[in-house]
Amino acid sequence: MSETTEVKTPDPIPLPERVIRGSFSVNFTINGRGIQMSGYINDGETRADLNRRIDEFQDVITRQHLISHLESREGKKQEAFFALEHNSKRFETLIKRKKSNGGKLPTSLEEELKKFDVTMEAIQRDIAIYEKDIEGTKMRIDELT
Repeated sequence: MSETTEVKTPDPIPLPERVIRGSFSVNFTINGRGIQMSGYINDGETRADLNRRIDEFQDVITRQHLISHLESREGKKQEAFFALEHNSKRFETLIKRKKSNGGKLPTSLEEELKKFDVTMEAIQRDIAIYEKDIEGTKMRIDELT
């Protein structure tokens, strides 16, 4: 789906007197989304005028970048929740195996069992970081909307 956003800014030179000197186009991709900005360079337009017009479009570009970042962080958060669930099941499996083997496990599995709390705490810290980042990113997107 293609979306076009037009940024309206006052022209530094009235339309009937405007002579187009050139044009510009900016194209880039963020996570598979193509974004393009194009415009004209008017005769008599200063560098400051052109920069002002392009800078106004920057908010549109920044918002698209933030949306992409938000989607990435939400995906990472979901992966972390899956990791919590996976590790919990793995812990239960190791405990059952240890009980069925008379309280013994191979050294590598015993080490994994010992590191369970540290692993779970690290995943929970990651989730907290993702949630804080998601919240801040949503606020920034709202500011640009």
